Amino acid sequence: MRWSALTLPEDAGFIDGEGLAAGFEIRAGPFDPLISTNVIDTMLSTNTSIYLRYHFEVPAGPQFKTLTLGMRYDDGYVAYLNGTEIVRRNAPSVVGWDAIATKSHPDLEAVEFENIDLSEFLGLLQLGENVLAIHGMNRTKGGSDLLIEPLLTSDFEQAP
Repeated sequence: MRWSALTLPEDAGFIDGEGLAAGFEIRAGPFDPLISTNVIDTMLSTNTSIYLRYHFEVPAGPQFKTLTLGMRYDDGYVAYLNGTEIVRRNAPSVVGWDAIATKSHPDLEAVEFENIDLSEFLGLLQLGENVLAIHGMNRTKGGSDLLIEPLLTSDFEQAP
C-alpha cells in the first residue's frame, strides 16, 4: 500500500501535526508566522523530503463544479489525491523517498499561494473520507528553510 493512498497500515509511522503548514526556518524569516508544524528536528541536515497527509471529508449534497489547490511551497512537491498524482512543482521525474527539489523556489514567491486548477481530477473525490498527500522537497539537506502548505477549495453546482 502506498503512503499516498487513502488508508495506511496502523504502523506506518506518521505523526500528527498542527494546522496545514509544515516547515522550518533556522533563523527568523517569512515562513515563521505560517508554520504550524515545525519539522526542523526531522529534516535539517538529515532529510530533503517529507511526506504529509491531510484527511478531509466530502459530504453528500451539492456536486463539485471546480477543484483548486492553493500551494505555498519551498522548494518543491508532488501532490496526490487519494493515491493518484495530481500536480508537481520542482520535482524530479522519478520521486524516491529521498527526492531533492530540482530547483529553489524563492521565499517571496513561496509565501504566496500558487492556485492550480485541478477540476480534471474531480472524479477522484469520493463521498466521505479523502486524503491529500504531499511529498515536500527541499533543495539540499542543509537548506535553511522549508514550507509546505496546501489549501483545497471548490465551487459547487447551484441547486435548481
